[in-house]
Amino acid sequence: MVGPLALSLNSADPELREWGAELCSGSSGVPLRSTEVTIQLTHEALHGPPAPELTSTELAYHGWRARRTAGGYFATLSVAGDPERRGPRRLATLLRVVAEAELGDIALAFHGAALVRDGGAWLFPGPRGAGKTTLARELPAATRLGDDHALVVRHAGGWTVHPTPFPGREGLRSEAAAAPLRAVALLGQATVSEATRVTPAEAVSRLIPLVVRAGRDHQRALDLVAQLCDEVPVLSLSRRLGDDPIDALAPALLEHAR
Repeated sequence: MVGPLALSLNSADPELREWGAELCSGSSGVPLRSTEVTIQLTHEALHGPPAPELTSTELAYHGWRARRTAGGYFATLSVAGDPERRGPRRLATLLRVVAEAELGDIALAFHGAALVRDGGAWLFPGPRGAGKTTLARELPAATRLGDDHALVVRHAGGWTVHPTPFPGREGLRSEAAAAPLRAVALLGQATVSEATRVTPAEAVSRLIPLVVRAGRDHQRALDLVAQLCDEVPVLSLSRRLGDDPIDALAPALLEHAR
């Protein structure tokens, strides 16, 4: 499982199947969609764009290529140079981009940390240096939905944050189950923790740069972010290291509810 996407990985290479099994170990949930990815390995270098690119039929990035068909994806993944280190990392990136392509009309992937508390999910997106990884490192593993990559999916009843098997720089895996989104807190570091309300218009302008986009339709991403900001409280959180983020948000959320 990659979030709510059931992903079947096929390869004749036992090493790649082992990487896939390790990457997605422990992933569970009720799938909304499914797809297949068939991968062959090559020891030739595959140079590509500096960021993942997606068209209607092709996915491309440094180290791999994938062709999109009605029956799934057919990919070539390079293990040139250092197979044990680069192979699993490139496989993780490939599967993440496939998930974003398959769920792009109903889901937003954010650069952010996420946690579960009292049955609800709390999303903490932010730019580099905002404290996302630091916050994720402080969280108990059982409450962590993501340390640098959070997948938010639109359902009939609202928005849900789904765990993914993709660890960020710290290698912290998502161990909590999917949960309904309670609030979004735009994260920043400070000497005193304080949360303030953000208008929907300001929230959209600040969240759009934090959406992970692999060549996706910019207008569709903008529409989803605008819908999210209309339906879910968005706050700006200046957080002192070590302070409980939910406690810091509580006063502003109470004010928001009035």
